[in-house]
Amino acid sequence: MAQSLVTEAMELAPVRVAVGFQYVSDEDEGKLTSLTIKGSKSLSVINQNAGEKERTFRYDAVFNQDTDQEVVYEGLVKPLLSRAKLGYNVALVVSGTYASGKSRLLRGDEKRDGIVHKLMKNLFEEVEKDEDHQKRLITVSNIQFHIDGSTIDLLNPHDREIQCLHHPVLGLITEELSEIVVSSCDDAWSLYLQGTKAEKLAGPHLDRCSTLFTITLEQQETSGSCIHSSIRIFDLTGEAEKDAVNGATPLVYTLSGEPSHGCIGALLSQALGGNSHSVLIYCLNLTEPWPGQTVSALTLAQELMDLMNQVTPNCWDYWELTQRLRSSIRELRMKLSSNGDLCSEDVKRLGSLVQELQMVKRQRWEKKKERSQQCEEERRQHLAAKGLLELVSGAVPSQGEQLSSCAQRGLHQKHSLKAQQVSRIKEQLKEQVAEYLKGGSGNTDETRTLLSCIQGLKEKLQAEEESLQQIRHKLDQLDSVAEPRHESAASLRSDLDHLYAAAMKRRSRLAEANAALVQRELIRMERELQLQKVLREFREASQLQLDGLEKRYRKLLQDAIQDAVYLAAQKQQLELGKKHLKEVIAELRDQLSVSKQQGVIPHQREGETDGHQDEFPHQGRSIDGQGMHVGQTDDHRLHDKEGF
Repeated sequence: MAQSLVTEAMELAPVRVAVGFQYVSDEDEGKLTSLTIKGSKSLSVINQNAGEKERTFRYDAVFNQDTDQEVVYEGLVKPLLSRAKLGYNVALVVSGTYASGKSRLLRGDEKRDGIVHKLMKNLFEEVEKDEDHQKRLITVSNIQFHIDGSTIDLLNPHDREIQCLHHPVLGLITEELSEIVVSSCDDAWSLYLQGTKAEKLAGPHLDRCSTLFTITLEQQETSGSCIHSSIRIFDLTGEAEKDAVNGATPLVYTLSGEPSHGCIGALLSQALGGNSHSVLIYCLNLTEPWPGQTVSALTLAQELMDLMNQVTPNCWDYWELTQRLRSSIRELRMKLSSNGDLCSEDVKRLGSLVQELQMVKRQRWEKKKERSQQCEEERRQHLAAKGLLELVSGAVPSQGEQLSSCAQRGLHQKHSLKAQQVSRIKEQLKEQVAEYLKGGSGNTDETRTLLSCIQGLKEKLQAEEESLQQIRHKLDQLDSVAEPRHESAASLRSDLDHLYAAAMKRRSRLAEANAALVQRELIRMERELQLQKVLREFREASQLQLDGLEKRYRKLLQDAIQDAVYLAAQKQQLELGKKHLKEVIAELRDQLSVSKQQGVIPHQREGETDGHQDEFPHQGRSIDGQGMHVGQTDDHRLHDKEGF
């Protein structure tokens, strides 16, 4: 039901592309390309050294990273949040070289907030307008992609393999990637900053690695269904050509359709050409290391404007989906049990359904909250094993602390520049004084010019030293503020160590209980398998017995039918014989009655009578004396035959 609803709501959404550049003055060395802004959506470039013709590029927005960042955020990025609240996936893809300014665009500096913090702030402002806060769940995750295809969970750097799996209803799911539940903008921002500090795990290849920070928003409706949306923020590093020395950006492989290493290809394919409302910001630094780099990047960004995404809202019902999967699993198990033969396709299908059901179960809010707590407990152990515990967990700064840290770094940079400038002024002043002493104290125009220059350098040196002292004073103030903060952080770490020890004990108990539960489940499954085997054997024996009884019954039935046919034939013959006897008896009776009516009684001959009498004297006398009984005896005999 949820799938049909989603299919009807499908719509097309183009990928919106913006190009941001850092301001570079005409006097800067290394500038190989001249760039001219022709409006808010177009620019032209020309290679100054190659003598090429001017080329014009058009995008959804062209902006200066130093001055127009807010305009781009309000026009392109912020509207994505309204789509996310409706259940659509949204993506912000920021690409460029390591020194293109994209990190400042995303994270901000001492002057302004970055796009990530603005996005988080506006998101929580939108969701907090809803009255029922119990019907939403927000989680965050952070992953780093290396050039060899390997990945690192930046929030919980474990050693398990991270995989991207596609579910027909839930969409793209990243297995073994830690998701931590957050309830405020500060929580999400703190985890984002911790992830940026854990990026150092890449080592010397940090400038060639990409990252993905994901905010997942789930909202439960009154009907029981769940609206799910993912806000993905890509930070892609690399050149715009495949053969670049520092590596190509993953956008090149996504645009060409070639498979890339790891799961970054699947995630980018969904953002650029899949189910997502997406905005791409390509950051440029015109101080290009080799000719044509800027033109290649602009060409790649313009080609990405042709991508069209097919977007659908993510809405599904947990109970309906689990019931459907369990029903399918039950039917397939019954089929396998009844057949007895294990078909490879059925077994593969059963494994796929079981895996799909497990994926759905892990999407329950209770399970996500439980895994989030487990992640909070184990991430300290993993960070300590990687040597990042003090760096990450020891500093979970708020937005104000982050700005203070940025201001401190800026002051250090200014102090270094001022010190260098003071040193240069001193060198110039020393040269001017030496020249003045060498020329003597004559009252000439050249001498007056030298004195004027020396006086100016002294005033400038005094002003720069005062400025340098002010910067030192500000740094001392920041250090004095930071000292109690470090003391409180140390106290907090001590408390956290106690909590961590208690959490590890609890985790150990849970692990033991889980192991016992798994063992009981294995024993239960083994018993069920044995019972199924016994039932299968009993069913086979019963079937054999039933087949034997059926054969015997058929044989008895066949014999009974043959006996019935034989008896019917015998009965028919007896009926015919009875009929014939009746006819004979009737004929004899007619003859006898005719004989009685005529009074003809045959006389025996005397010779015969005497002979008989001599031979049977008693019989003769009986016959002579009882001659009248002969006819009666014959009547009785006929009567007996007739009765028969």
